[in-house]
Amino acid sequence: MKTAIAQIRARAAKSSGTAIPIDVTHTDLPTNDWSTLFQTVLFSPDSYLAVETDVFCFASGTSIYQQIFPPAHIALGYSAITEHWLSRKPCKIPNEIWSVRATGEVRNTWAAQAQADWHAFLQYRALEMQPSAQLIIVGSGADAEGNSGAEGLIDLANHILQQLVKDGTLYPTEYEEMAIPTYYRTAQGWKEPFTSESNFSAVLSLDHF
Repeated sequence: MKTAIAQIRARAAKSSGTAIPIDVTHTDLPTNDWSTLFQTVLFSPDSYLAVETDVFCFASGTSIYQQIFPPAHIALGYSAITEHWLSRKPCKIPNEIWSVRATGEVRNTWAAQAQADWHAFLQYRALEMQPSAQLIIVGSGADAEGNSGAEGLIDLANHILQQLVKDGTLYPTEYEEMAIPTYYRTAQGWKEPFTSESNFSAVLSLDHF
């Protein structure tokens, strides 16, 4: 944020010759540890508030799959390692806890949820952002088979959960409900809304990937 604020103000100074006030809004789920966030932003010597004046800090507990800001409100958006989290668990995954290991119609259901969420995210960001605004996304990806690199770790966790069921420590019904609500998109999945067949191509452009 320090870098972004400095660059925005430098560009504004070139065009108008004056420093502009800036507000920064942090967004996450309502269950986020907001106290730690504000303690860090307000009191850390590395915070953007420690070196800048006329900068105002806010937070929103609204899901990224809903509208967070008024129309044409955002000049710069930044999202890091977020969009692989889905808005909900679309269905159970038999004998697994991770969408990568789902097959058949179950896998298709998770893929459809991921596509719908990605479309919703872009739909609301397009509404909220100014015409000249840019959105920077650092996201988790997958190869053509949908593998993200964490398969061994999640397979180990799933194996331990199954062993807990066998040992009687975990109820089978509890295990059946367990599924991490994530989906890792391939390059094609990330780019899909920006294709010529999509309505998004008329209002959004993908500058770099």
